[in-house]
Amino acid sequence: MDKKKIKKQKEFTEVEEDEEINQEKLQELLKQVETDSKNSKEQQIPELCLACGMIDHPDKVTLDPENPVILPDDEEGQETQLHMFLSLISIYGDIGKSNKVIQVLENMKSFDFQVPVEVFVAGIVSVGESNDLDKIEDILRLMETCGIGYSTMIFNAMITAYGNGDNIDECIQLFQMMQEEQNDAIKPDATTYTILLRICGNYVKENGKEPLRHMLAVLEDSKVEWDDSLHNIMVNVYQLLGDSEKSIAKYRELKEKNIPLQLEATSSILRISAEGKPNFELMEEVQQDIER
Repeated sequence: MDKKKIKKQKEFTEVEEDEEINQEKLQELLKQVETDSKNSKEQQIPELCLACGMIDHPDKVTLDPENPVILPDDEEGQETQLHMFLSLISIYGDIGKSNKVIQVLENMKSFDFQVPVEVFVAGIVSVGESNDLDKIEDILRLMETCGIGYSTMIFNAMITAYGNGDNIDECIQLFQMMQEEQNDAIKPDATTYTILLRICGNYVKENGKEPLRHMLAVLEDSKVEWDDSLHNIMVNVYQLLGDSEKSIAKYRELKEKNIPLQLEATSSILRISAEGKPNFELMEEVQQDIER
């Protein structure tokens, strides 16, 4: 065999081996980051429980009789307290402790203030993050006992939760229920469409482009009032559907209309700029936008 061919083949093999090693290192790094992130969140729990008038036990969360929560009188103090509850619920969901999400919500019923709907929204999304979807019914029952009815926010939270578990059929069914609902408080809004487009987009590889195309068509026929997030996600939608020109045009439209750019939009354009022959001018444009 030609010595040049032997050398070239050896170099190619070394490159392949290097790529495998790099991939292994990357996976190890990602696993470490995930572990560090989980540990970091768990370290926040005792302090958050203290702020929320609760105690974190190994198997449950209980009220702290020596540290009852009294809702602050001022609006800023109330917002801070609410943020504490939401953070605690979110962390329990992120680390896969759905039972404790439920227990926090149950404990909050004992406090001398009306539990806001945002807390139940956070609870539903959190159990979705841990893919413990059967807990959603428990949260809805708790919500009803607190005198809170169904709303667009609650439906959006349920769609998000089921979407995290790749249950697109359930997401579409919830959306159709919202469309058919006579109560205006449960009608789809811009957030509903943004969530559904994101879910359909996340599973293009598994489910194909048709669900995403269908949801886009439904949006275009609707009279919903668009917000910044819906405008931004359209850049991603067009990119996933293979229409790079439309995606770039939408991206530049956002800038012309002074709509704040979000990560989904900039990431989509960067992916387009790296397709095939790299478009360095487009890359530079996005980088400049990010720096601004």
